[in-house]
Amino acid sequence: MCVCVRPADDGDEGAVPPGVVSYTDPAGHFRLVRPCGWSTLARLPPESSVIGTFYNPEEPGVETLAVYRAPAPPGVEETQQLGTARDVAAGLAAIAPNGLLIDAKSLEHGGRSYLLAHVQFGGNIAGMFGCGVCVCVCVCGAGW
Repeated sequence: MCVCVRPADDGDEGAVPPGVVSYTDPAGHFRLVRPCGWSTLARLPPESSVIGTFYNPEEPGVETLAVYRAPAPPGVEETQQLGTARDVAAGLAAIAPNGLLIDAKSLEHGGRSYLLAHVQFGGNIAGMFGCGVCVCVCVCGAGW
């Protein structure tokens, strides 16, 4: 599954590929495409950093997508200040045992810089089937 996460105001609506539907966060933090038929978790704790959660109703707890929002580290005002895409991805892979860096890229789109990190986790951290895939898009900007 490929999930595209972008700021809601990046101005690029683009074409939506078959098998997925567009979703725009009501608060305006992000846009993404998610698989058709997936449900949206309606109630999220207000103090949580999770700002969007989607799941496959045919396999709840197995296939999920969560979107997080967190403040940038102190002193970081632009995406490039986070380091290279590989550095960010390696840091994400290191947060749990069996973390494996699959891919890391830097992207420019709509006047913004993005870091894309693709990390895979095994063992208990990955849930009942022992494999979790984490695709992270990191972007920093004023007002986020």
